[in-house]
Order: sequence, then C-alpha cells, then structure tokens
Amino acid sequence: MAKVNMRETEYYMSGEHKKNILKARTQAIIVQNTKLQDRVNTYNQNPNRCQQCDKPISYQTKKNKFCSSSCAATFNNLKRLPRTDESKAKTSITLKSKARFPKGSILLTKTICKIYYKTCTVCDKIFVLSKGRVRKTCSRECQTHASVGNRTYTNGRRLNIYYFNKHEQREVLLESSWEHEIAKWLDNSNIVWIRPKPIKWFDNDTNKTRLYYPDFYLPDKHLYLDPKNQTALALSKNKMAAVEKLIPLIYGSIEHIKSMVGMERF
Repeated sequence: MAKVNMRETEYYMSGEHKKNILKARTQAIIVQNTKLQDRVNTYNQNPNRCQQCDKPISYQTKKNKFCSSSCAATFNNLKRLPRTDESKAKTSITLKSKARFPKGSILLTKTICKIYYKTCTVCDKIFVLSKGRVRKTCSRECQTHASVGNRTYTNGRRLNIYYFNKHEQREVLLESSWEHEIAKWLDNSNIVWIRPKPIKWFDNDTNKTRLYYPDFYLPDKHLYLDPKNQTALALSKNKMAAVEKLIPLIYGSIEHIKSMVGMERF
C-alpha cells in the first residue's frame, strides 16, 4: 500500500487539520488550568505552615519550610552565637572596600547599601534597582511589551489594559480601547478567542521578512481579527494586502469586524 503524504490530502489543504490542532490546544490549556486550580483548592484545605510564624505557605512555594526569607533568617539566627565587635568591624571594612555605587543611588545606611528608584516605562510602577543594574521596566512582561511596542502605533490612543481571557484562563495585555471593545464583544457573543503569535511576511518594498501582529485569533472559525482606523489602514495598505494572502483576516473598523464575524459564511 502506497504511503500517503499528509500535506497532500484534501483534509490538510482545506485548513481543517490546523483548525483542529488549534482547537485541541485551546481545550488542553483550559483542562490543565482547571486541574491546577483543583490541586490548589485541595492544598489550601490543609496547607503547609511556616516553622517560624505558623502562617500558611502558598501552593507555589509549598516545598519551602518558611513563608519568607525573613522568617527563615529569624528561625536560623536563633541558633547562632552573638557576633563579637571585632567580627563586626572586620566585616564592615571588607564590605566598604568592595562597594560600587551607581549614579543616582541613595544612601540608606552608614554601610554600603545603596539603592535607587525608577518608574517603569510601561506600567508606571515604581521599582528598586541596586548594584549598578540598568533596567527600564519592572518585570519581564513589561520588558516584552516595551520591545513590541517600539513599532509604529496608529490605531488610536495607546493603552495598557490587562484583560482576563476566560478561554486561556489568564490575563492578556490589550493595547487600545478598540481591542478592549472587541474582546468584550467576543466574550458576550460566546466566541472563543486567543492572542495569536506574530505572522512572518515578506515586504517587497524593502526586500525584508517582517513580523505582523494580529490582535485576535478565533480558533473555532480559523480567523484573525485586527481592528484599525482609517489612518492605520492607509499607512499599512501594502502590508495588509500581503498578509491577507497568508492568513484568513478581517480588519478595519469595529463595526466592520462585528458584521463580518457575524456572517454565516465565517
């Protein structure tokens, strides 16, 4: 019997193969998160407790003996002998000789502890830096968002909206009021959606491979959505024409996207 090439079958070429894979992946994420929540709920009924303060230890750190480094230090320091003045003086001299103070640091003690404060460029949260570290964002998520956000943004006013996606069981970062409105409309319409990965496309004007970032992907409909205003449409006309040939895509105003998604042929 001749071997069948999966990629040459009608089932694969029609897109049903990819659609079913994405659907199964979404369902698997939901099942995994449900099982995880069940384990957390079971653990919380009788959690491990801190050996120092007897507070419950969270599920994520259930293997720890203490709820914090402070409790661990307090518990272990009870077994240590008091330090002599000679030992304290020796430690002070050693630390001062190795101190390195970054520009803009603030002296908090008479020893070598210097820290300085910065404001995250993405979420405006104040965070602390020490030992000469150089960062512009408070977390890895904000760092990722900042790097992606360097691209030209023409779809209205930029916002940082953390929205809980019930289909992925996690918070996702939406970047405009239009995206926020589409997300709420999809949820109210019981349409499954996820935040998709970027799509590679070739820019004939510059002869370079670039990344296109669609805003939504509907696994059940195998459809991408990208709300754009008229200014954004005019500036990205060539890009959208190239991307349309690669993926099933609906883009434009909020009203246009809602009407097209609601059509039976999708």
